[in-house]
Amino acid sequence: MLVYELVPGGNLDKRLHSPDPEQLLTWEERFEIALGLGSALCYLHTEVEQYCVVHGDIKSSNVLIDSSGQAKLEDFGLARLLHHGADPRTTEVVAGTIGYIDPEFVNSRRPCAESDVYSFGVLLLEIASGRRPTPPAGRPGGASARSSDARRTCPRYVWPERRLDAADVRLGGDFEEMEMERVLVTGLWCAHPDSSQRPSMVQVMSFLRPEDAELRVPPAHRVLELETSHGSTRSSLASTTYHTPPDSGYLMTDQ
Repeated sequence: MLVYELVPGGNLDKRLHSPDPEQLLTWEERFEIALGLGSALCYLHTEVEQYCVVHGDIKSSNVLIDSSGQAKLEDFGLARLLHHGADPRTTEVVAGTIGYIDPEFVNSRRPCAESDVYSFGVLLLEIASGRRPTPPAGRPGGASARSSDARRTCPRYVWPERRLDAADVRLGGDFEEMEMERVLVTGLWCAHPDSSQRPSMVQVMSFLRPEDAELRVPPAHRVLELETSHGSTRSSLASTTYHTPPDSGYLMTDQ
């Protein structure tokens, strides 16, 4: 018999995207969830003896909310244990949810903490904007869409002069601007296409927590492409145009 903790708040995906206004999370609740998830990842990456635990599937539907509004990170089915300081080994099967998966991981097949940081960055932007990483597949701009126009394929909050415009309109402007800006800018750095430019989770928490933290907006960058296999056909997908339903649609590539 397995006994689990009751988490009546549901998952973060439903709370962010439900059309029911009663389910809408306030900015204060969202910010606390972001901090809680950041702390959880910081622990997994740095505080497990001898190992870095790479979760491998950070996304809003894998975050549960308890009765006190605290976030619970679940589903460690894709998690990997990596020795601190050791080079990650190449994996034969790449798995993760489209829209959140790190394109560098797909291309290199080497799981690492930086891949979790990328997914966390996407999730931060989702928390702040109230929008999934991309439109649902089958709709204009969905998974099959391609565009060479960076202003179409990249979120509009990449552009410094408009980043607060990305805040979820359903919040009605009821948020702390400094907190919103820190979440958006930190999310952009975490989701940087170059993993060497991404902060560690320790740095992420130092950006999110202090009121006097300063972090410049990363410059607009090219859309990183990755190679995926669908049967015998290989194709390229822009990293900013993925989408699958939150609980399904794994990107699997066999060596």
